[in-house]
Amino acid sequence: MRSLTVHASHSRVRTTHAHSARCTLAMTKKAENTARPESTNPGGNGEIEKKRKKKTNKATVAPPEFASYILKLHKAQQSESGEARTISKDAVMAFEGMADHMVNLLVENGKRVSRFTKSKTFKMEEAKAATTLSLPGALRTFAMDAGQAAYDNYKATLPAKAPKKVASSTD
Repeated sequence: MRSLTVHASHSRVRTTHAHSARCTLAMTKKAENTARPESTNPGGNGEIEKKRKKKTNKATVAPPEFASYILKLHKAQQSESGEARTISKDAVMAFEGMADHMVNLLVENGKRVSRFTKSKTFKMEEAKAATTLSLPGALRTFAMDAGQAAYDNYKATLPAKAPKKVASSTD
């Protein structure tokens, strides 16, 4: 005697004995007509098993694309200089590859710095250290200045903190 488990929701049949593909296919077609799955309990007490929820994979994040920003910067540069030059798709892809490499390098060094300082939050000090590790010379100073300017602009947009009220005791 063989035990048979029918999963109608997935249209598949599992048996404990090895059968040919033809036999399994015939059982699968039969299983599509059944309304409820049989019990898979070893005791065989006839209970109907609950449907298991399918595990959904978390959505994967696509890698960032910098092409639109590269084109905007190129257009702004051309309008400032008064020259009318175009940029090829291959050049944009090359710039995008470099930008992606820099982002990955900064992230990896940021992880290292956070691990070294045993900090669970990524603060301005960790960002400066990661930049110092990642970039050489003049590029480093330019990136540090641009990062500090971005941080200052962000801090300026935050609402002012309300002063803390000190509870005074009147005796």
